[in-house]
Amino acid sequence: SSKVLPRQNSNIHPSKSFPRLANDNLDDIIIWNEDFENGAENWLIGDGWELTEISSKSPTHSMVSPNDNNNLDGYFMLFSPKIALPQIGLNEWLYFTFWLNADIPDYNGDNDEIIDDYYQLDIQVPSDNSAWHISDLESYSENSFWCGEDEITGYQDGWLQFLDTPSLQVPSDGGSLEVQMKWAIEDTEGASDTDVSEGWIDGWDAVNVRISADGGATWNILVAENDPYDFYSGYGWLYNGEKEGENGVYSLASGWSGIEDWHLVEFDLNSYAGEEIIIRFAFGSDPAYSTNDNDQLIGFFIDDILIEDVSGNNVTFYDADNINSNELNSIGYAWHDLFYDYYSEFCIDEDSTILEEYSTKEICEDNNYFWYSRPGSNGWEEYLPGDPFCDNCNYFLDLTDFSGKDVIIRFWSRYDDDHDGGQGDGLYIDDLTIYKGSIQIYAQPQLFNAEVGENEIRLTWYDMNQPGDTTIIFDSGDEELFTGISLSDCSDCLAYAGTLFPAWLGQTTVDSISIYNINELPVDVTVNAYGLINNEPVQSINISLSEASGWNTFDVDWDFSSVFLIAYSFTDEIAAAFDPSTNKAGLWFLSNDVESWEYVAINGEEIAGNWGTRAKVSYDGLEVTYNLYRDGNLIQEGLTEGNFSDTNFEYNTEYYYDLGVVFSDGIEIITSDSIAITTPLPPIPEGVLELSYDDDSFESEFNAGGNNYSAVSFSPEPENQFLYMIKWYQSGNGGAFYIKIWEDDNGRPADSVIY
Repeated sequence: SSKVLPRQNSNIHPSKSFPRLANDNLDDIIIWNEDFENGAENWLIGDGWELTEISSKSPTHSMVSPNDNNNLDGYFMLFSPKIALPQIGLNEWLYFTFWLNADIPDYNGDNDEIIDDYYQLDIQVPSDNSAWHISDLESYSENSFWCGEDEITGYQDGWLQFLDTPSLQVPSDGGSLEVQMKWAIEDTEGASDTDVSEGWIDGWDAVNVRISADGGATWNILVAENDPYDFYSGYGWLYNGEKEGENGVYSLASGWSGIEDWHLVEFDLNSYAGEEIIIRFAFGSDPAYSTNDNDQLIGFFIDDILIEDVSGNNVTFYDADNINSNELNSIGYAWHDLFYDYYSEFCIDEDSTILEEYSTKEICEDNNYFWYSRPGSNGWEEYLPGDPFCDNCNYFLDLTDFSGKDVIIRFWSRYDDDHDGGQGDGLYIDDLTIYKGSIQIYAQPQLFNAEVGENEIRLTWYDMNQPGDTTIIFDSGDEELFTGISLSDCSDCLAYAGTLFPAWLGQTTVDSISIYNINELPVDVTVNAYGLINNEPVQSINISLSEASGWNTFDVDWDFSSVFLIAYSFTDEIAAAFDPSTNKAGLWFLSNDVESWEYVAINGEEIAGNWGTRAKVSYDGLEVTYNLYRDGNLIQEGLTEGNFSDTNFEYNTEYYYDLGVVFSDGIEIITSDSIAITTPLPPIPEGVLELSYDDDSFESEFNAGGNNYSAVSFSPEPENQFLYMIKWYQSGNGGAFYIKIWEDDNGRPADSVIY
């Protein structure tokens, strides 16, 4: 076989410049950190990398890939330990940063638009679907266990695939393992004469059998009695982050290779007598030469896994045709590219044109141009989310998709065969940190209201601390107002009508969802629930809206920790119902064409309304307190209920009240609009008499008309009395309102007006 090791053909993009995101969120939680002060413990350091004290970010050590003559014309790898990423909640994400000093100036010494010296990062992640599966392809009996892909009838580069038995006990006096095995993978030709940065090799792609006596924490090689391994150190293991082997010593780096038909392979288990063990069948492929290069290379097969005691009695048997085949556990690992980058600094104008005549930052900026520099080109600098510039790469250093998995991060340095663009000390790496961040959603105060009492201002609001169990309804309830909307002018005619559920619910369980079907016939739709971090649904269910032109309700059991959206699908043929009776745009939708949430708009105008979606929810509420402000001054803080009476005020005075909600992290959200209210009139002093002709009840009304008055005559008896106040009853909203006072002229208003 011919073997070509990979060399990435990376293009230079000098005109691209992206905004950088500062890592200044003090609420971020550090998941994992490495500063190399522990001697790079558990790191796999390939050739071309070393621990150094020559330069570092903190405090004394870093890793460096020297840019010297020993590292010419090669690629060199540095593997992190296995990092356990935690499961994350709704509206949380994981990302990473690191510090670097990229003193590798030969990025384009030959001016051919292809990067000469650069670095890249990728990440090894457990696959959601292992390549191990039951298949009848070239099987031993009816079916066998095959490590391969049906689509290509074989395997890919860069695989690490395991098939494990459950934990089982070896008989107290010992036993043996027998397995039918077959493989068709790359042979060892040329391996022993090839230098790779990860270490010494004498084989390429590899399969072997392993055993663990501590529940899978550590593994040892199992060596067959009748079929010794073909080599001692396979690149299929080293490339995927396992340690190199030693010539003449079988280890986890050993393996079989080439093409071998079905045959029985036997292993002695006597050294594990009486112990609980797990058997692992392992397959590792390197980065080049697999099925796509040779269709005879179709992968790794096993069948009839048998463990016997020393007397030949069956202890355990696994067959791909038996129901107990489901007891085997499979896991696969694959590499995902993150980004690549390089040393680069030059002067550019506002059109991002490179100005080679301005060769230093000082000269460039003195001439009112811009000095462009990739991270680390001027010494130690933190590489932050937003720094990668390559197309379709991990721009935000985002590890969210890998939450809950064990991952390995790999650094590559890649150098060409000369220093024609300059020679630096090399690529330094330090302080790799993985963070957990979150979007904290802060709700505005709800239902803030004020009323005038006899001697108080009663202030009330919705108490967000209260748990509840209710159906949340955004529509008006008048289905006659409902109308429908469907897609048009779309290339991929599928979208989701999304309703955002409020932040004041807290921890929430959705018990049922109701969707109004505006279509004349039953239709099938998909209902998804989303967070705000990305557009991947966190819950999904396919339903039939069987009730045409009516509400359809179905039960779910969906838990959310914060704000969420419930959305259902509509197309160019299936309409989504909405109620247009509100005056606020609220029709969020997510389409395959746009791939982001936006408001429905026609001819550029956003449509007001609410989707016909309801949800019955139970919720825990939030842990908040409340602050009250009057005319901008704090009058009460730390309130824990939804009401307060203000009695310390000036009578007959207009005040402006605001409510602040203080969340558990100390953030306070204050009402966007103040409530203006006039305090009560002062209490009537002793000795004041109220003169009245009414019976304290309302009987009838009349319209006096414009510029006309209605008058009531009062005749105080004692002398030296004065008018203290006037009180009237109002049955509705009035317009202009005037009060006039006349002198008495024999029981009629005189011509002269007193007031």
